[in-house]
Amino acid sequence: MQIRRGRPHTRSRSAAWAVPALAGVVLLGLSACAIESGGPGLSPDEVGDDSTDTAADTPSLDDRTFVSTSVTGHDLVAGSVVRMTFEAGQLSVQAGCNTMIGEYAVEQGTLQVASLAQTQMACAPELMAQDEWLAGFLEGGPELRGIADRIILTGGDVELELTDRVVAEPDLALAGPTWVLDTSYTDTATTNIRGMENASLVFEGGNVQLDTGCNTGGGSYTLEGDTLTLGPLRLTLMACEGTTMEIEQLMTAVLNQQDLTAEVKASTLKLTAPDGTALGFVAESGAGSDTEATTAP
Repeated sequence: MQIRRGRPHTRSRSAAWAVPALAGVVLLGLSACAIESGGPGLSPDEVGDDSTDTAADTPSLDDRTFVSTSVTGHDLVAGSVVRMTFEAGQLSVQAGCNTMIGEYAVEQGTLQVASLAQTQMACAPELMAQDEWLAGFLEGGPELRGIADRIILTGGDVELELTDRVVAEPDLALAGPTWVLDTSYTDTATTNIRGMENASLVFEGGNVQLDTGCNTGGGSYTLEGDTLTLGPLRLTLMACEGTTMEIEQLMTAVLNQQDLTAEVKASTLKLTAPDGTALGFVAESGAGSDTEATTAP
């Protein structure tokens, strides 16, 4: 993944693409002040007091993700949302196209964001324009208010309201949804291959059903906390070619390690093997409607 500053640069997508991890990216500019972690709720008294400027008087943002639930003064692209993650003094923002990252601090009731670095995915023109608008809005130092599980950013005529992800998008249960393969992870890269959308897992009643996009099968599983233990997997033996075989090999290389760490966030699932490789899944659309949700701690 290339990181750059400034206006989005258009490039063509390929059938398979790889994005290096963001670790090690150097961001210049504002030095973020310390923000102490707190409970999931934000009291109105925690925000907007210009007489003080200490960590105790700022909203508890670190290690939290917020999702846009309302915006006035600007129209978001249909079907898109703004997602903001605050972690270790850095802000990561995504609004349907590229990911933007930069250092942040809360100062005198405003959100101060360093110059945002940006990935270089080519997306629909309206989404790329939305990225540019959002970067300008955040770098403009919007006013920040916190109310219960929401934060409200105000700049000029725009008011952007975001709700804590845990509240806006409760975590699905592992069992029930059809988990569609979306991403493969290694220590150095995040990879998406066209055709992954044909591969899936379903956990139900102590058994997992596996579809690699070519072969099908399954086995038993147990889940204790976030430890997912798979029994030996059995698959049909159809011959696969090209990327279909590559996808099957990526899946079985992780799943055959059997002792995995399962992390569910909203409608996404990440399975990490002992060797550090991992698979990312998204719940099939509508999967949460009849599935019991669990709230993250």
